[in-house]
Amino acid sequence: MSDATTFVEREHKLDVDATFEAPNVQAMLGNAATATPRRPTVLEATYYDTSELSLFFAGIAIRRRTGGHDAGWHLKLLEGDPGERTEVQLPLSRGDDAVPAELTRNLPRGWPNKLDLRPVLRVRTERTATEISDDAGSQVGELSDDRVVATRLDDGYVTHWRELEIEAKGAETSAVLAALEQLLIDHGARPSSHDSKLARGLDVGPERRWPPVARQSLDPLSLRLRAQFVELISCEADVREERDGGVHQMRVAVRRLRSCLRTFRPAFEESAARRVGGQLKWLGDLLGAERDAEVIAVRMQRDLGELAGTDILGPVELDLGVRSHDEIATAHARLVQAIDSELYRSLLEELVELVPAPSSRLPADRRWLRHCVGMSAQRTVRLIKRADAVDSSARATALHEVRKSAKHVRYAAETLAPIEHERAKALAAQFEALQEVLGEHHDAIVTQHRFRIEGARAGVRPGENGFTYGALFALEAARARTAEAKVDSYEKRARREAKWWLDR
Repeated sequence: MSDATTFVEREHKLDVDATFEAPNVQAMLGNAATATPRRPTVLEATYYDTSELSLFFAGIAIRRRTGGHDAGWHLKLLEGDPGERTEVQLPLSRGDDAVPAELTRNLPRGWPNKLDLRPVLRVRTERTATEISDDAGSQVGELSDDRVVATRLDDGYVTHWRELEIEAKGAETSAVLAALEQLLIDHGARPSSHDSKLARGLDVGPERRWPPVARQSLDPLSLRLRAQFVELISCEADVREERDGGVHQMRVAVRRLRSCLRTFRPAFEESAARRVGGQLKWLGDLLGAERDAEVIAVRMQRDLGELAGTDILGPVELDLGVRSHDEIATAHARLVQAIDSELYRSLLEELVELVPAPSSRLPADRRWLRHCVGMSAQRTVRLIKRADAVDSSARATALHEVRKSAKHVRYAAETLAPIEHERAKALAAQFEALQEVLGEHHDAIVTQHRFRIEGARAGVRPGENGFTYGALFALEAARARTAEAKVDSYEKRARREAKWWLDR
């Protein structure tokens, strides 16, 4: 039995500026209707098409959307009157990112049974909706105030805008909605320049010509920023729905963006880069709180599994599990609250302005880019020498600084991979290996600290004592020593690879 539902969608779109002040809808309508605000929501949509955008040019849209009351797979057929579409909807299957065959069977006659469909556009919409009911209390429509960020997936082109959408809910468009549209136009709104978010995100005008703009050849920094911006917003739904890897991948995207702004600082307008860098750090700290709690929880459970049963005294496993769950849940709630905030939306909009192209101050030749990578490698080499010179009590902190710096070198080398190819890949690989062994060392030190705290508290909790936590501490101390013993060889390889860049 099919789960598909089919209906006719009728909507009108209006363009407004970012500074547009939304009017009091109830005051505008007076006694003619009732306006009931809904809770704001975030909608994530991925549009699918062929590489030639065959569906789009035939007036067809296929998307997968999360968030809102109609999350699911949507097939839209642009037919009939302007603003009127036949829509087919299917519910989501968890983890399913392939277009369902049941949906494509609803394509008009003549389309092949199998199409090579791929993601072509990703759209993030912050929607504030108001339900409109007539004087009899029946819902006749909905007014949505949408703030949109769209990313074209073939080349990373990003754009953002704000629009109003009036959707009719009854069998016919109510006179109330027509009056509302005119009132909004009188208030400063304009008839939309595009008939859909898909068309606007693809940057295709009403005449639907292609290509929309001349595709410019992009420098490595623009390519890097675009790719990581796409990754950032792609992970947002995974974070909200608590899918495996979502927080980690979003955190990596944030780190790569921050690293690009730091390593190649002169290429960007200083105040904008500083502002965006600060916002990225805020988001990265929130992502880090959840991710670090996840990593420590996994390590603690692994350590418990390596202890003999007779060495686990009291409800240690239960207590650690409960506390880890609470820490992760608290960190996740704060993270979701953050990505629903005005500050996060501001970050996305500022990144959109930064992503299309760095400042015109960017030096044209690649020697400057190599120099930036070389300077980053030199900083790491200096930190390695400093870590080798400090005593054992300060070494863990010094090695953590080496790890963070090595990560910047790795990310900088990845940025130059499109133009430096094998040299950049080799540098990235060596510094990634150094970063990984230092990461194991740091995680062991952090987990040791956690076991020390838990062991100190155990004496005041019923049924527990510090013995098991001491045994767990010893396991992590051994892991830290093993990782530290490997550091020297990884450092030597990284320094040898960095030499080529330092000599440029």
